[in-house]
Amino acid sequence: MYMNTTPLSKLGSLSILFIASLTIMVGTVVAPGLMSISKNLGVPNYATWLMTIPSLGVVIISFFSSRFIEKFGYYKAMIVGLIFYGFFGVIGMFLHGFLLVFLDRFLLGAMTGIILVSVNGLISEFFQGKQRLKMIALQAIAIELGGVLILGTSGVLSTIHWNYPFLIYLFAWIFLVFLLLFIPNPNKKASNKENEEEFTNIKSSIKEVLLYVVSSMFLFFIGIIVLPTYLPFYDMAEDEIGYLLAFISFIAIIAAGTIPKLTSKLKERNVLIIAFSFYMISHFIFFSTSNTIFFIIAGVFHGSAFGLTIPLLNHMTIERSSSKKLSKNLALYTMMVFLGQFLSSFMEFIPVSRAYIFLITSIFALVIVIYSIIRLKKFS
Repeated sequence: MYMNTTPLSKLGSLSILFIASLTIMVGTVVAPGLMSISKNLGVPNYATWLMTIPSLGVVIISFFSSRFIEKFGYYKAMIVGLIFYGFFGVIGMFLHGFLLVFLDRFLLGAMTGIILVSVNGLISEFFQGKQRLKMIALQAIAIELGGVLILGTSGVLSTIHWNYPFLIYLFAWIFLVFLLLFIPNPNKKASNKENEEEFTNIKSSIKEVLLYVVSSMFLFFIGIIVLPTYLPFYDMAEDEIGYLLAFISFIAIIAAGTIPKLTSKLKERNVLIIAFSFYMISHFIFFSTSNTIFFIIAGVFHGSAFGLTIPLLNHMTIERSSSKKLSKNLALYTMMVFLGQFLSSFMEFIPVSRAYIFLITSIFALVIVIYSIIRLKKFS
C-alpha cells in the first residue's frame, strides 16, 4: 500500500475529525424537531424517512463512488462531497412535498458516502499501523461526540424555528476551508504494483469484516430506534430517554478510546467476540427488565459494544486491502455501515411487541458470537 510521506499537522488531523463528524450529522440534525420539520416539509406521515433515506443514498451510491474516487483521488472527492453536502443539506429547508424532499435527502446521503470513504482514505494515507488505529479510534470519538453536540444544538434551534436546524449543514463549507488550509493533497495515486498475493488469502476476511460491520450497526441502531418508543411503557419520560441515549453515546466514546491498548493485549478477533457478547447481553436486558437501573447497565454494554466494533472494523478493512482494492473496500465498508442502520428501521414492522424485538436481536447477536468463535481465526 502506498504510504504518504507528507506529514499531517495537528490542525490537519483535527480537520479530518471535524469532517468525519458530518457523517453522524446527516440524520441527527432533523431528529429533535422531527415532527414539526416533517409537517412543514409536507411529509408528516413519513417523518422517520427523513432520517433513514440518507442511509439508502449512501448504500446505493457508495459502491459506484469508488470509481470516481479512484480516478480523482480522496482529496478532490472530499472537496466535491463537502460542497454538495452543504448545498443539499441547507436547501432542504426550502423544499416541500414527497418527491423533492426525499430526492434531496437521498442525494445528501450520497455525498455523505463520498465524504466517509474519503475520510477513511486520507487516514489510510497519512497514518500507518498503531497510529492509524489510534486515529480511527479518535474518528469514532469525534463522530459520537459530534452527534451529542449536534443533537443539543439542533434541539435549541428547532425551538426557535422549525427550519433553523438545516443551517447546521453549512458546517460542511467551513470544514471545506479547513481541508484546503490544513490538509495537504497527497497528489499521488496508490501504487498497484505491490504484491497482490499477500492479499489473495484474505479476500474472505474482507467479506467477514463487512458482515460484522453491518451486524454491529444493525444491532446498535435497533436500540436507538426502538428504545424511544419502548421505554415510555415503563414510565420513562422523553428527557430521561434522551439522557439514556446520550449516556450510551458517551460510553461508546470511552470504549473507542480503549481499542489501541485492548487490541495489543487481546488481539482483534477476541475484541470482536467480547463486543458482540456485549450486544447480546444488552439486548437481553432490554428485553427482560423493567428496572431503570438495569436499563442503564444495558446502556453500558450497548455503548461499549458499538465503541469496540466500528472503529476496529474500519481499521481491519484498511489493513486487509491492497492499494488497488482500498477505495472499493472502503466504499463497501461505508455501504455496510449505513445498510445496517437502514435495515434496523424495518424491525419496527415485525408483528411482535417491542420487548420481543430485543429478544430476537439478542439471539441474533448470540449467533454472531458463536460464528465469531468458529470463524474469526482468519483475523489473527
